[in-house]
Amino acid sequence: MKKRTPLVFLLLLALLLSACADTGGKTRLTGQVTCPDDINPPSDAFISFQLNELTGGMPNTIAKQSIPWPGECPIPFEMTYNAEAINSSNTYTLLVTLETRIGPHTILYAGRRDVITFFNPTSNVKVEIEDLDWENNPSGEFGP
Repeated sequence: MKKRTPLVFLLLLALLLSACADTGGKTRLTGQVTCPDDINPPSDAFISFQLNELTGGMPNTIAKQSIPWPGECPIPFEMTYNAEAINSSNTYTLLVTLETRIGPHTILYAGRRDVITFFNPTSNVKVEIEDLDWENNPSGEFGP
């Protein structure tokens, strides 16, 4: 039984070291997107995620990805980004858009959420997309 102790110790050490392995500076942003109850986009719609750094004027995109419309909400997501690109004194936001190619406008719904810095989340991020009401808001702007 004493011979197993070093083996168990080595296995635990290997597990611990693998958890600390270099990921190339990549880390994850995870959460879910919620939608209005009356949402019914066509099957060719897609959800886009864009992580932006907002400090100092124009947004700087850190990471982005798109997924096909899954058919219903809530929509879970996982997005990787380069942790080395993050400055703890800057502001970061996740912009989520639901897009389709039907009609004169492509963005139908959007939402955003501050993430990563200033005690904002990196996991279990909740983003609620809202109807942009193109008739009354043709520029597609929406509140925080």
